[in-house]
Amino acid sequence: MGLGFAEAINGLRVEHVASRLRDGADGDILTLAIDAGFGSKATFNRVFKERFGVTPSAYRRVSTDKNDAARPDLQRTT
Repeated sequence: MGLGFAEAINGLRVEHVASRLRDGADGDILTLAIDAGFGSKATFNRVFKERFGVTPSAYRRVSTDKNDAARPDLQRTT
């Protein structure tokens, strides 16, 4: 894989948080990161942005928008 142990573990952790965000987890993002095993907000944000190219908050917004668009029964009010 060409990754060190910490890189591999953090990759799995950030994928777990991203999956939770895509599934619509409504908890605090920092809580999701801590639950996944990250020890600091800074490390989580850095790893997340390196992996996905956006902040966790932006990722959640985009994922929520895509999920809503896939469900025509949901009415958006803006």
